[in-house]
Amino acid sequence: MTHNRVFLFALAVIFSAPVLYHCQQLSQNAAADICAEAMRCRDCIVSDPSCAWCEDDDFSGKRCDSLMNMQTRNCGNITFPTGSVNITKEAELKDADNNGEAVQFTPQQARVFLKVGEPQVIRLQVRLAKDYPLDLYYLMDLSQSLKPDIQNVKGLAEGLERELKNLTTDLQLGFGSFVDKTTLPFTLFDVTCLNDGCCLSCDPPFSFRNQLPLTNKIGIFKESVGNVSVSTSLDTPEGGLDALMQVAACEDQIGWRDRARRIVVYATDAGFHMAGDGKLAGIVQPNDGQCRLDPVTNVYMKSTEQDFPSVGQINAMLREKNIVPVLAVTQNTHYDVYAELKQLIEGSQLGPLASNSLNVVRLVTNAYKQITSEVNVGDTSPDNIDISYTSYCDAEGPVPGSSKCIDLLLQQVVEFDVEILAQDCSPNGGQQTFTIRPFGFDESLTVIADVICSCDCESKGIKDRSLCSSANGTFTCGQCECDEGRYGTECECDSDSGSSPEDMSSCIRQNSTNVCQLRGQCICGQCVCSNPEYFGQYCECDYSCEKFQGLPCGGQQRGECYCDTRTLERECRCKPDYYGSACECISSTKDCETINGLLCNGWGNCTCEGKCQCETDSPFRGSKCDECPTCVGQCSSFQDCVLCQVFDKGPFTGEQCDMCKARITLVDDVKKLSMVNDTDFVLCEYRDDDNCTILYTYQLQDNGSYTVLVQSEKVCVSPKDGGRRTQVPWIWIIIGIIAGILLLGIFIIALIRLWIFIQERREYAKFEQERKGAGWNKSDNPLFKPSTTTVMNPMHGKALE
Repeated sequence: MTHNRVFLFALAVIFSAPVLYHCQQLSQNAAADICAEAMRCRDCIVSDPSCAWCEDDDFSGKRCDSLMNMQTRNCGNITFPTGSVNITKEAELKDADNNGEAVQFTPQQARVFLKVGEPQVIRLQVRLAKDYPLDLYYLMDLSQSLKPDIQNVKGLAEGLERELKNLTTDLQLGFGSFVDKTTLPFTLFDVTCLNDGCCLSCDPPFSFRNQLPLTNKIGIFKESVGNVSVSTSLDTPEGGLDALMQVAACEDQIGWRDRARRIVVYATDAGFHMAGDGKLAGIVQPNDGQCRLDPVTNVYMKSTEQDFPSVGQINAMLREKNIVPVLAVTQNTHYDVYAELKQLIEGSQLGPLASNSLNVVRLVTNAYKQITSEVNVGDTSPDNIDISYTSYCDAEGPVPGSSKCIDLLLQQVVEFDVEILAQDCSPNGGQQTFTIRPFGFDESLTVIADVICSCDCESKGIKDRSLCSSANGTFTCGQCECDEGRYGTECECDSDSGSSPEDMSSCIRQNSTNVCQLRGQCICGQCVCSNPEYFGQYCECDYSCEKFQGLPCGGQQRGECYCDTRTLERECRCKPDYYGSACECISSTKDCETINGLLCNGWGNCTCEGKCQCETDSPFRGSKCDECPTCVGQCSSFQDCVLCQVFDKGPFTGEQCDMCKARITLVDDVKKLSMVNDTDFVLCEYRDDDNCTILYTYQLQDNGSYTVLVQSEKVCVSPKDGGRRTQVPWIWIIIGIIAGILLLGIFIIALIRLWIFIQERREYAKFEQERKGAGWNKSDNPLFKPSTTTVMNPMHGKALE
């Protein structure tokens, strides 16, 4: 099964390679077309990430092209900026120290250089710290409908403290209340009822009052809640959004800490007014999102001057101030409205509020656990920059498009890849700064983004008469950028004069009627080709030479594509080390030479690409055909050189023998060398036709060359030595084997025949013995009838026979 999969995969690669190559070529051509439209360097580098600009003064054709094409066209000074990421501040994650400071989010600051259309990635790490400080502000609707809940809220302090202390030991509580704007049609406009919202039975109406700033003294919280009284309003919706805006905007008055998790509990049983509702009272000034609390009374002062804030303003303010709202709403007709509001406020929580508010403690603790068990990352990126996320929440791997991790444990580290992509240059230009932060955290990553929208060479423009036709332009980035009303490669043309017939005729090739071969425009009597693939005086030539490895003439390192302007024939002019129709071949055979001086060890051919192609029927393999899996060491590599140089034998010709690079030294006895260094000793033997053995060995020198040590005398064995090493002709061996088989067959047949003879003798003797011992009865058989019959004649006295 595994072999089948490998085979199918190989087939897929083989058949898909041309398709992939074709797709790559189409992609490059499409990029080249996009790049060709740019006429200036700054327009070139933002048109497509693959576009590059050529600054060479003598460069011909379009200066904006893909980087690969620009390199093929032999541009020496290419402008091709790339993006980068530089992390400038990255503190390590840690739990809260003695000062209550913890690091839950890193890095903290980064400088990013963005090329339009080319994304850059930053890796974020988030870990929920243990025992992190908590600021909890309880914002309560004090309209008369919630009057029964006041006494229950007074008892919340101890319950909140007891439950939240299990989650964090650093806790602060605060309390605020709201009703509605103090004007018709929101509240009664009667002087008496303004002083007494319930007309002599309630407190005067107000928009928002900060009853108690955040404090760690729970007793003061209980006392503050116990001193409040309800008020009243006319319509059903309340001014809760006014209160939320002031709670978020007035950081100092509320007492929010910089290094703490911030939660506001919004408790109500009614709906809410939003932007536009103020017109009912003639209030048209939009809410400015500023803190407008009276420093003495802690009451919102601009309720009758500014409209209610919009939901978008509330969402932006809560996100900016890092405040998580918990919407505690009674389950009535307004609950669905707040469910929709939750979708519009990022990071918010929603829960049902019991009719007597007794479940507030459980609601708050559940919301806190929910907030502290998930991480949701957001950003404030500008319109021209796109941000996408990939989350790494657990061992299952990355989740593209996800910016959220849930069901987390304390001190569990999760990661996010933030991909930052500039769609275009900012209309305001310059640096752009934005933040990336998890909702509910007071830590963030500040990103300073620089979108690359200009070229360095543009700041080096020269206003020179000799370069741009009487200084009618500025020589910038290798070309003239003409002043208004001028055009041409050197700003030599006036846009008011147009192109004369004489100018047009100089753009038409001989024996042709097409201006610039329909591949460009005639400007001031000169063809300007519309595509960088075309060049020449009339745009008559292109780079359609044969290609090697996808590049014309194998690329600029191997050769150049030459076009004959008369015949329009294309050919590759290869550089000295290359040859072939596409410069695909390498002149040098150095990579094919082996240590014996032969090409491919004499067992293969050196291809035009400078690689060895070994003979299929040889035992040698490898890049130089010098590896023999069935051979021992390098003996076979030196064998032919030893035979020809020492004993004048072997397959090598005289020329081949002279090419041997191995250094040969004669010794008296090769075997004695093993006594000096037997660890590196390899004894090589070769039996020649004279029944003699040639002994030699080799040694690797420090400079990488080999020294071959050859025993000067061959070891020969005569037939008098007992025939132990005498070679027997193979024909006699075959005859002996055949004769042995025949004799063995005859012997077996004789044994079988002898066994059959003995068995027959035994059976015959037994038959004779039984025959002699038998006793036969000699009386006539009653069934026997004789052949003659005697008849008696009664008329005569004796019988007639």
